[in-house]
Amino acid sequence: MAAFVSGPSSTESSVASAPFKRRGADMRLVLISSLAWLGALQSLGAPIWTVDSAARWLGLASVLGTLTVLIYRLGVWRQQLEQTRDEVSAQVRAHREESGGCFHRIERRLEAMDHMLSLAADRQSSALRRQLRIERRLDRFEQSDTRDKPAASRGRLETEPSKFDDNREDEERLLAQDGGQEAAR
Repeated sequence: MAAFVSGPSSTESSVASAPFKRRGADMRLVLISSLAWLGALQSLGAPIWTVDSAARWLGLASVLGTLTVLIYRLGVWRQQLEQTRDEVSAQVRAHREESGGCFHRIERRLEAMDHMLSLAADRQSSALRRQLRIERRLDRFEQSDTRDKPAASRGRLETEPSKFDDNREDEERLLAQDGGQEAAR
């Protein structure tokens, strides 16, 4: 039987100890700077002989050391902020250039689609005009043919309306619309 070992794995312990390592480094920095300030203050001031004056000098050195570390950390934080800002602005610039190219391609495609639709509408209107002209010619041909023959031999009665009568009204309406569109161009 394998024994169950409880406790953090090596990866868990390294992840969990990361904040402690940083905190330890910060504490070392505070101690080193405090000792440096203590040495500087001791060289400027009177030698430490009493416990009261030593505590005062040590307190002042620790405050100055802490301020030094805080100023240092503030500088590091500011530098990280500037670096992050530069990275973000570079990514935004790259994204803007990429999306600008995509938008340009989309705009070209939309213009091509618009052009194709306008060509299709023109073709449709010209085909419709052509169809109306053909129907009008056929209608005229039928009318000229019916004048020559009697009503019984033509195959339809005179009272029966022509299927092209409605198309004449449509033709006139379409020609009026097309004339307005051609004038607008």
